[in-house]
Amino acid sequence: MRKKTILVTETDLIYCVAGQIFEQAPNREPRNVEKIMLEVKNKFRKLANNNNEWYYLYVEEDKLYIFIEDLLMSIIEFKDLNLSYIEFINGVTVDDENRAKYSFHSSYDVYNINSWENDYIDLDAFIGNVYREVKSRSKSKDCFLCKFSRSNSSICDICSVNKDNYFEEEIKFKDKYTRACPNTCYEGRHVCCDECDLESTCKNRCDINSSNCAIVIKKEKG
Repeated sequence: MRKKTILVTETDLIYCVAGQIFEQAPNREPRNVEKIMLEVKNKFRKLANNNNEWYYLYVEEDKLYIFIEDLLMSIIEFKDLNLSYIEFINGVTVDDENRAKYSFHSSYDVYNINSWENDYIDLDAFIGNVYREVKSRSKSKDCFLCKFSRSNSSICDICSVNKDNYFEEEIKFKDKYTRACPNTCYEGRHVCCDECDLESTCKNRCDINSSNCAIVIKKEKG
């Protein structure tokens, strides 16, 4: 059975990473943000497909977190966001063994206008937030591909493109194809692997015969 994938686009990834940097940066003053975003773009484009308009990549759902973590942690300037402003200007590195492993705060702490200089971005929390946002945006839809659009269905009266509760993408069969898969493949196709013209060369093809597949969608006769 074909594994479920998440569509990651360059625009979604950049939107989530850049937004999260400003969200978590102490005093909303992130360092080297332009360099970080350029690295994110360049590294993603080396891995992604391109249709002459936008860059995209299909990632297995259970591997999405590791994909985002590996990409971000390969950027030195991103890892440096774990340094406080004071540490950064004093030349401390993230690998310095003398750095404290944790920072503790209590209700007795006194904060002032410069307190942010001792704060930093928690990278684990950052990666988790980006993962959640990328996954959420990959599921966002509009009415363009919905099979209920232009049908005056009663479903449309209560649908606000609401987290897949009512949105159902319509799969249209073309030419010789008679079987399709609800899980989009790495090439962005819905056609069943048994009928795909990339069957002999695709390293990610499904290893289950469509006659034994529980999720295969068959073309209606008529």
